[in-house]
Amino acid sequence: MLQIKTVFFSRISDMDSSVNEFLSTIESECFKDIRIEDGYAVIMYESKESWKGRMCADCQYWDDGNSSDSVSGICHECGGRRRFNCKACDRFKDVRE
Repeated sequence: MLQIKTVFFSRISDMDSSVNEFLSTIESECFKDIRIEDGYAVIMYESKESWKGRMCADCQYWDDGNSSDSVSGICHECGGRRRFNCKACDRFKDVRE
């Protein structure tokens, strides 16, 4: 998801430290663009969704029917049978939440 961060500053030295501080919190491939105006900088970056790369078995909607040896279950949000290691869909809801 594309997002922006606005950093305000009164001096150039403040701009350097503020912008660099924010840039250190994101991965370099997430950075898209930066625009510097009088008194502020707008940084455009892409945030990574935490659920991408997760599996169905890590989702609150996945149900294996309380079977310890089952490799498949039912998704109560999308419907249908899913294997435990299927990639999470965009309706993913972490079991730890």
